Amino acid sequence: MLLGPTAVRAADPFTIRLAGATLADQTIAESGFAFPAGSSTVYVVGDGNVAEQLVAGIAGGLGRSAVLATPSSALSAAVSTELVRLKPARVIVVGASVAEAVLASIRAAVPTASVGRTWKTNAIQSAVEISKQLRGSTGGTL
Repeated sequence: MLLGPTAVRAADPFTIRLAGATLADQTIAESGFAFPAGSSTVYVVGDGNVAEQLVAGIAGGLGRSAVLATPSSALSAAVSTELVRLKPARVIVVGASVAEAVLASIRAAVPTASVGRTWKTNAIQSAVEISKQLRGSTGGTL
């Protein structure tokens, strides 16, 4: 049983296994590995909606940004700590399943960051909206 985020080097020298006991721990492990110096943008998603998680994952990959999952009803202490470490200028909550209390907790954890939510009526429309936002920030290319 894993007690927290871990990175384990596999027998293959080019493979690293990142693991966590929960989805939140998993995303923290990935964030710590991929963004050791921080991330200017962080996508936050609830841990219970796969469609929202897919949209956030794609957005994070295309935008070269960290993605963190948290319980939808409350920001976990571990995710709050990771947000502070990342020092983002912008936090985008993806999806309707994340409670407004989570956004308030994010604002308290990283008070200098711009915090908002992106969500349309379904995951496909949300992906299109995020794609438009990313296209603007990448000079028209994804």
